[in-house]
Amino acid sequence: MHQKFSKLISNGALITSALVVVPLAISACSGGSSNGGNNTTDTIGTINGHAVQLSAGNFSVNPRSDAPVGSIAIPGMSTSESPITLTFANPAPPAPQASFNPTPCIITASTPSCAVVINGSNAPESSYTYSVAYSISGSTLVSLPGTMQVTTSNSIPEVRAGTLSISVENQLTVESTEQATITLSNSTGVNSLPVTVVADNSKITLSASTCNLSTASNTCNVTVTAGNESGNTTLVASANGYTSANKAITVNPQPAPPPANKWVFVSQSSPNGAMVVANSVWQPTGANGIAKADAICQHDAESAGWVPNDLARSLTWKAMIAGTSRSAKPSPIDWVFDPDTTYIDIISNLTIGTAKPDATFAFPLSNVWGYGNGYNWSAYGNTLGYWTGLDGNWDNASFGDCNNWGDAGTFNMTSVGIAVAAGAVVLGQNAIMADLSTCDRQDTPVLTALRLVCVSQ
Repeated sequence: MHQKFSKLISNGALITSALVVVPLAISACSGGSSNGGNNTTDTIGTINGHAVQLSAGNFSVNPRSDAPVGSIAIPGMSTSESPITLTFANPAPPAPQASFNPTPCIITASTPSCAVVINGSNAPESSYTYSVAYSISGSTLVSLPGTMQVTTSNSIPEVRAGTLSISVENQLTVESTEQATITLSNSTGVNSLPVTVVADNSKITLSASTCNLSTASNTCNVTVTAGNESGNTTLVASANGYTSANKAITVNPQPAPPPANKWVFVSQSSPNGAMVVANSVWQPTGANGIAKADAICQHDAESAGWVPNDLARSLTWKAMIAGTSRSAKPSPIDWVFDPDTTYIDIISNLTIGTAKPDATFAFPLSNVWGYGNGYNWSAYGNTLGYWTGLDGNWDNASFGDCNNWGDAGTFNMTSVGIAVAAGAVVLGQNAIMADLSTCDRQDTPVLTALRLVCVSQ
């Protein structure tokens, strides 16, 4: 039997439409559900022969809740049938307000259901009755006779539809500071929500343990400061009725500082292959030729007339030569360069480059040692050569090393490098292996003088 209704209360407003009520026996709505219904399905009417099913007929909610509690569905529709739009007829406030998600709820063969959302509206503890109306393709609203019951109780846990989230860098360094942003999404209708922010251990400290979120201001910032202990921690934001937000954070140790720059220069002294300095009263001493070469570097570094830099006199210097007791490759032995360290010529202040992890340089060099302001090789035809005992790949020279730099004989040979050739700068492999020389080569004639590349330690 059909009955005409002149009005339908929907969210407290009057809708002047002809409503048709279809009488239908409803399954008993006993055994309420807590924020989501029980496992029963209640049929509240039929539309075009299809049952309209609520996931439960009686929902129990906290008056402060605002979240999905169940669903409504019209299964079995075919693709040829017109969409059906559903709407709730709500009791007047302060009763809890029911709605669908999405709104409007449009049922089709491909989308046969919508979520049921209850906003408790801080309603008094009581039971409230709701009816559902529908229309097909914009036709007059028709009310289904089956009803939905909502019972409010403060003893039921509060549930909110909004979501808390935390945005913060998840990798911190000890004693560093970062800003954490707490956000409440879907915050409509929230006047003031106290949010508690805590860390689960002492690896980090927070500038504040609470903040308030609302519809007008749905984010807040908390300063996170890492302590002096590395490890893992979790930042937690929680509020009554919302699922807590968690953010895992790792506090990392301070990275090792990059190695300090180190220094090079080319010696003023020009020894032969046995490390005897030409035209000099002073001669180096040492247990072997390499020790004598190091002594030459130290002597020249401390000579104000050659290295006009007080820093040089405070450092320890060694010679870039390879021999029995010094090598770069294949296994470093008393090698002069450090891995991953930038070297600068202490006289010209030009950067040579940064040593590779194996403590050698890739070619071409950025600049070459022994060239630039402070150097003058004009007396030598603007040519600069020096002993190295190296092959072009930084291995020890295959032609020998003047018997570990102790023999100045004319029949022994080793490799030499060139930094400047007739005024042209050499940046490639010739900077360590440009030619071979007999070990007697010295400061006569001047164009054949060979020096040492000296490296700070």
